[in-house]
Amino acid sequence: MGYLLLFVVLHRIETRKKKTVKVMKKLIFKISLLSFLIFENAYGGNISTQQINKHTIQQENTLKFEFDYAGNSFIKEDDLKALKNNEVIQIDLIYTQFHRAEDFDQAALNNKRIEALKSKYPKLNKESIKWNLIEQTGATNFNEAQDYFHGFVIHFGKSLEYNQLSKSLVGIQREFNTYKMDENGGEITYSSGSKITIQPNSVTYPDGTPVKGDFTIKYREFRNQAEIALSGIPMTFEGQNFNSVGMYELRGEQDGKELKLNKPANVDFQCTKGDAGVGFYQLNENDSEWEKVKEITPVLPHNLVKKEVARPINHGNWTSYTTGIFVKPHDSIFSVEFDQYRWNCLNKAMDTDSAINIVKKIRKSRTILVDSINIESINKSIAGVKIPLPYHLLGGPNNRVDGSLLAEGADKGHTYPSIVKGLNSSSFGVYNCDQVFRMNNKITLMANYVDENGNEIPKKHVMCVIDLDYNGSFSFHPNSVTLNEKGNNVLLLFTEDRKVYVLSKEAFKNLDLSNPQQRIFMEDMTDELSSPEALKAYLEI
Repeated sequence: MGYLLLFVVLHRIETRKKKTVKVMKKLIFKISLLSFLIFENAYGGNISTQQINKHTIQQENTLKFEFDYAGNSFIKEDDLKALKNNEVIQIDLIYTQFHRAEDFDQAALNNKRIEALKSKYPKLNKESIKWNLIEQTGATNFNEAQDYFHGFVIHFGKSLEYNQLSKSLVGIQREFNTYKMDENGGEITYSSGSKITIQPNSVTYPDGTPVKGDFTIKYREFRNQAEIALSGIPMTFEGQNFNSVGMYELRGEQDGKELKLNKPANVDFQCTKGDAGVGFYQLNENDSEWEKVKEITPVLPHNLVKKEVARPINHGNWTSYTTGIFVKPHDSIFSVEFDQYRWNCLNKAMDTDSAINIVKKIRKSRTILVDSINIESINKSIAGVKIPLPYHLLGGPNNRVDGSLLAEGADKGHTYPSIVKGLNSSSFGVYNCDQVFRMNNKITLMANYVDENGNEIPKKHVMCVIDLDYNGSFSFHPNSVTLNEKGNNVLLLFTEDRKVYVLSKEAFKNLDLSNPQQRIFMEDMTDELSSPEALKAYLEI
């Protein structure tokens, strides 16, 4: 009897210990998550996270500073000499997922390390620097973890800011059309059909004095992926991407000196197409950030009436919809696949909002079948990052829509004019008419780029990613390139000595993207791609 009583007591103690450990793990996870969210907010969202098995790659234009497992970094001022004539583009903090202690707070340690680095070296305390947390998952014990790299990798190079990048592409980008004008103003008609009106006495010198006599108005448009890629214009807005329906640049000069506007220029802009969810944006050339001026066409609520959804006839079972959209009269059924984070968001939303209804939930593949109205309900119930809408419209490969256009849900039967009248350009500069979309299936390549003979390409400056399913081009430091792994991608690498290397869409599809640390062969096409027209022909757009 005594042994039985002792067993019961010990069992209860062990059970309580397990419960305590479980509660502590949950508490530690929540504290770590809160610490990371505070840290992310402090950096204005200019931070990303990535998991790899083991960091092994050696890349050009990097400084590596190693510290002991769970230890601190020791960087000398002399170590940073290579940054003297270069911009710091990105800083990676690399660590292992393995922890010896259950209560180890990795997020707090990451924050401490970065703050210490920024405090000691103020030149690294710039908002434009991207911070990347890279977690290595391969180590399973302490001895293995000690053999992994732990520390900072600083990526540097020539600036990717618009003013610098655009200048580096002069000679192969779309040229300006020039028009003579005087203080009386006038009207310009561009080849696309766009009309630009300069008001009388609206052009001034930098000090505000009105310009007298003749001056030159310079104007050009960027209407396709080729022209955008060679423009140097950034194509992101608040962490999301642009799908352009046209951009333009307007300048004023007299005797080679830049002029200013004190009254807006009026632009009737001929878009590449009329579409919903298009906004009008102006580029702040001081920080290469876009500022939204106004909405051009609205994102309309879906006009479908919610009904009871029946199983389809003549289409077999539901698995036939896991790669697309099924549309029938009065009902639209979407198959939506989620990453783990957004799958958790969905489950939380459904737990708290009984009004959300779905047709079918497939846990194994993190997929639901749902109508458009309930997608809107789900997104309204989730704070912060919204559930993406990665739809593939049934009807053939040409209908592929693998991103989440924020204009989705607009009235599909409504048409919008392609000419947008009355766009007020308050100053000379760069403007665009764009939709915004979220990239799906994101991966970050950490690659070495070599030519056809296997020699490393030197003096790499900028990598442009063109997903041919969108009208845009996205620029990255070559050491860290984020893209849609399922995208219809062409990669363009520009060097400081004005060479152009290409990875074709066919070659991209043959890459093994299971490991982001790649050795990628690219073709030197400097002579062939010497103009937007040549690039357009190569892209077959």
